[in-house]
Amino acid sequence: FRENTNIDLTFFPISDNFEQKNFSVKTNNLGLLSENNYYFEKKTNEFRIIFLGESFTGPTTSTYQWVDTVEELFSKNLKITDKFDVKTYNLGWVGGGFETFIKEYKTCGQLLKPDLIIINYLELDFPRGSGKHIQNTEDQILFASQKLKELPSDIPLILTVMPDYSEVMDISKPLSKSELLKKKTNFEIFDMRDYLPMNLDKKKRESWFNLPHDAHYSDRGGEIY
Repeated sequence: FRENTNIDLTFFPISDNFEQKNFSVKTNNLGLLSENNYYFEKKTNEFRIIFLGESFTGPTTSTYQWVDTVEELFSKNLKITDKFDVKTYNLGWVGGGFETFIKEYKTCGQLLKPDLIIINYLELDFPRGSGKHIQNTEDQILFASQKLKELPSDIPLILTVMPDYSEVMDISKPLSKSELLKKKTNFEIFDMRDYLPMNLDKKKRESWFNLPHDAHYSDRGGEIY
């Protein structure tokens, strides 16, 4: 995106029951989705975490970025701040898939000298291949695993599966492709439903999403996530 600018989106009503919804997000000095400026020069006490993902990691349908909130939470933890100044970097890109995640890293992520890489993805991302959708599940898993192996082996990598609306509404819905990827690669993969307040009633969990305007997480959903 362009550096230091606003991205404004409006969803116009299509019926009397559909209210207009406005979104405005900011890009920083590198044209990435964050309220914080990013710098390549690294201080000695910094611990850097880069988040790779798609529009659920770098949303344009929220008024702020939840990756920024992660850094804010770290800054309030005295046990951590005594040792490190944790910085988070949002490399989420709209429409991304596993190939895009690696491009994000090679284009910008590696220049930030990360101490930890987190790939925050959805099960919906597996079909996204090189310019076309991959139909076969086995081929999807193979493609994802091959792309992940392009990341450096000397930097810790964590994969987090962000649940979509259907997976939040039905906690028993299996993340079958993530399970297959885990078996094929032995990467550390976390089902983030295990860390979300899934005991809340349906109406409260629905508020985590912009429905009916948009299926991405709402500001409230991003904050909880």
